Amino acid sequence: MRSILPLALSLPLTFFSLSSAATPRPSLWKPIKGQKWQIVLNGTIGPIDSTVAVYDVDLYDTDPREFAALKAANKKIICYFSAGSVEEWRDDAGQFNESDYGADLPGWGGEKWLNTESANVRRIMKKRIEDAADKGCDAVDPDNVDAFDNPETRPLNLTEATAISYLGFLANTTARPLNLAIGLKNSLKIVPQVASWLDFQVNEECIAPPGDNPTDPRGPNECDKLKPFIRLEKPVFHIEYDERVPDGAPGEVVSKFCDRASTEGFSNIIKDMEVTSRTRYCP
Repeated sequence: MRSILPLALSLPLTFFSLSSAATPRPSLWKPIKGQKWQIVLNGTIGPIDSTVAVYDVDLYDTDPREFAALKAANKKIICYFSAGSVEEWRDDAGQFNESDYGADLPGWGGEKWLNTESANVRRIMKKRIEDAADKGCDAVDPDNVDAFDNPETRPLNLTEATAISYLGFLANTTARPLNLAIGLKNSLKIVPQVASWLDFQVNEECIAPPGDNPTDPRGPNECDKLKPFIRLEKPVFHIEYDERVPDGAPGEVVSKFCDRASTEGFSNIIKDMEVTSRTRYCP
């Protein structure tokens, strides 16, 4: 991919040095390629799986007792939050300004894109990462940083370059000083520019993109675009969705979504669309 960045944006690890009021984690967790993981964003996490090393959970909706149980079981915790949208049900939703808002996220009621160049948006997201440290998270999973890849966001003038700048802000203003690892959610177009300084990738449906058909502009399989993380020995936490998972999932579901050739080295998981504790792992 052709680099679109000026030098200042291509060196994001040196470009913010703001202090944080939160308590830093004791040390920075370095995720390992191929670690078994679980992601639960709705409902309870269920019984803790002794074979799972990493849990990705909602920063605010996960019960404090579940955080405590995961820590007691020596699990690494990635905390999910939306870094690029406002969700009207979040406690801090009233802190956004009207000028921060973009268009609605298609298919997601009560959620709008945000102008991630806004100083107010960045202040709120900095606080969310501080909350992650205070809750005992080991890493953060900032979602919806790919506004540049969604046509409804064009009035915000967000680009691949602004996304990389924003990720640099999230990483260096708060996550790094607090010893929090930070990942890239989807955003395949900027993988070559950020894989060297982010810690992991969380990908949805690189095997079967939504609308899996010949006219889908992303094509039938995008997994090769994630390989820069694997080559750097960093994990790709990979999700495929199917409503028939997990109980009684037919063989064709598993064979379709467990493509070893294209996801070699990935941490693969098959989830229901609600991202509850229901899970199927690839054999």
